[in-house]
Amino acid sequence: MTQTGTTWRFTVHVRGADQLSDQYLEEHLERLQEELLKLEDCNTDLHDSGVGGSLASGEVEIELFVDLPLDEAVRRARHVVRTAIHAAGGFTPSWGDETSPVTAVEYEPETTELAPA
Repeated sequence: MTQTGTTWRFTVHVRGADQLSDQYLEEHLERLQEELLKLEDCNTDLHDSGVGGSLASGEVEIELFVDLPLDEAVRRARHVVRTAIHAAGGFTPSWGDETSPVTAVEYEPETTELAPA
């Protein structure tokens, strides 16, 4: 079985909740981890997801292992990461989203790393 580790780095900011942005972002990241775990429960090819971030800088890192060859793993992981972001209430405008809620955590991709596991 081929395993691919993926790491997705984003810069995020909270739009529409300026005074509560740190608290809102912290709660959002907790929901994001919960959504990733739900996706793992439903999909045997996903495991060991994790979310980390810095509230001060708005940097977020999402890690996920996918039991697929590299080219398939990239597509699968991208879909899973975006699904989890949206399920947690996030917004990915640079990925083609047209509208967002008034208050949203917006994700701007920085880098993606892939590695055989």
